[in-house]
Amino acid sequence: MTRKTLYLHVGMGKTGTSALQVAFVRNRKQLAAHGIAYPEHPSDVSARRGEVVSGNAMGLVRYLDPRTRADIERKERFLAGLERAIYNAPQPRVLFSSEFLYSANHERFGSFCRDLLDKGIGVEVVVYVRDIAGHALSLYSQVVKRSLFTGAFMDFITPGKGIRYAPSIRGRLHRMLTLVGRERLHVMHYDSDRDHLMESFMRNVFGIEGIDEYDLTHGQVNRSLTDHEIELMRYMNGRLRDTSGAGVVNQVIIRRPPLKERKPSMTEEQLSLLEKRFLPDVEWVNETFFESDLLTVQGDTPVTDSHRTVAPISAEEKFLLDCLSDLANGGPEIGVA
Repeated sequence: MTRKTLYLHVGMGKTGTSALQVAFVRNRKQLAAHGIAYPEHPSDVSARRGEVVSGNAMGLVRYLDPRTRADIERKERFLAGLERAIYNAPQPRVLFSSEFLYSANHERFGSFCRDLLDKGIGVEVVVYVRDIAGHALSLYSQVVKRSLFTGAFMDFITPGKGIRYAPSIRGRLHRMLTLVGRERLHVMHYDSDRDHLMESFMRNVFGIEGIDEYDLTHGQVNRSLTDHEIELMRYMNGRLRDTSGAGVVNQVIIRRPPLKERKPSMTEEQLSLLEKRFLPDVEWVNETFFESDLLTVQGDTPVTDSHRTVAPISAEEKFLLDCLSDLANGGPEIGVA
């Protein structure tokens, strides 16, 4: 029997994961022709439309969550189902993807990998890392979009309680390194490859050059908010009742062309804080995985001398945002006379 290998694309978040997952779904036949199976998932319908998805590994994500408290019977049933999916795939390589695997419970992830290795199934892990400043700005936009965060960017990158920027790059990569080994851990630099992610993935993970027959016309899948859109969303976050309302609003926003688009930037003070917090991690990643200093703190993020002012929200905008908040909350309460 041909040896099977499971490839786990685990993110990290904000490194084009959704774009890759859309490409995997749209090019399932092309992948199969290259000896790679990308198992189907209910989210494929959204992926074919080029929408934001969480990948085809959400069952594994739930299994690895300690809160599920899976007993032995459920554990064996899950692993047996996954093994069948791997063995029944005509292709020798099977690909699962979800950025939520990046923060999976270490003990469960390790046990899962060992179980598969004991069954004779190889395991390889794929991780993209991103320059710290760009990653922090993109993740800040994400938490404003989806987590009802009302704080400023400086609040987000300053350690403290609540939602804060803490990617734990060195910690998580070190744990994955101990689990699967250097030869089976593919670490790639997102900023070097973001204009040709699928080509980079196929070349560096599977050794496949030339994918001219692939459909890569999906465009940008999950864009960040612009400065002014962030201010609009922060205003609304103070009025929305739950994250489901925020999800509805941000989907409406990101499907439209960017409003007053400007390249994200940060102040010298903000960059200095990020360097103080993450420069040792960046140096470790470069020494461990790259032949040069690919990963940086600043990257191509512009740095300004002072805080860049954003146009204040007008009274007319606040009126419309209040109306939209009411709709997202389920509609205003209207009494009957």
